Amino acid sequence: MPVWPYTGMTDGGLRSPLHRRKEGESEIADVISVILEAGRVPPPPGQVSSSTDKLRSFIGKTARAVRAAAKQLPEGDARRCVVAKAVDEALYLAEHGDPGSGLLSAFAYCRSLAQAAQQLRGLEEQLILLAQDSSTRGRAR
Repeated sequence: MPVWPYTGMTDGGLRSPLHRRKEGESEIADVISVILEAGRVPPPPGQVSSSTDKLRSFIGKTARAVRAAAKQLPEGDARRCVVAKAVDEALYLAEHGDPGSGLLSAFAYCRSLAQAAQQLRGLEEQLILLAQDSSTRGRAR
């Protein structure tokens, strides 16, 4: 019998319903939101390991692209330092991190990857906006 009678849920409703991707949302955004919205109750082991693989791959590709885009910023710009630090931390986590043994440690590792990926996505969007802004300023002159 379920812990919460008449609901069919043995986790007390702590897990969110299946996450449905919104139109125009990328797969990695879906992975990030599923992991970060899971709260303290980890998703099934298969989902954690597949999410970890997807997040590692995304971080590997995106971090290098973000680093290259940040090189377009002026040398003394503080944003360039912030980007470099975030990229270094994300790459170190993805390349040298270990999910450990057990579902909870694997979920904690996957959650930290999701947070790093989310930060990289935000930085990537900011750098794209900066590049667009500077190109429109150049055309206006």
